[in-house]
Amino acid sequence: GDLYLAESVYIGGTAAANELDDYEEGAWTPVIEGATSGTATADSGNIGRYTKVGNLCTVSGTVTWDGGTTIVGIPLITGLPFSTRAQSGGRDAGGFGSATGLTFPVSGSYSLGYAITTDQSRSNMYLISYGVSSYGNTVVASSGAIYGFTMTYQTDT
Repeated sequence: GDLYLAESVYIGGTAAANELDDYEEGAWTPVIEGATSGTATADSGNIGRYTKVGNLCTVSGTVTWDGGTTIVGIPLITGLPFSTRAQSGGRDAGGFGSATGLTFPVSGSYSLGYAITTDQSRSNMYLISYGVSSYGNTVVASSGAIYGFTMTYQTDT
């Protein structure tokens, strides 16, 4: 059969407000930093990809580090290709497959899971570990890797 490509694609009607006219794919460089201070030295294994459709951006990749400054404060994966939306209380979350060089102190007797989260108007993701009654910050060793992370978040663009 024949393949027909529409010049514009509309979601939920034909009005211009519903036109799907913003699609982008690309690469970005994830880096480990501390919310207070410190940037880990990026290793050669860093890779980040993104797909943006409208105001939704999905990021994925691997972040590795080898030496560098001591990380102080909540550990972050920085360098998001688009800032998160500027909405009071606006947050998104994602996860990662496995990691080395991270220690997750946890409140309570066991961990309920790990996550990456965002806050409003940021270009980074927080690394956290959920515990029985609260969540704890991650301790970052001098070298390590976070494999297979992914998150979808909203932007203002």
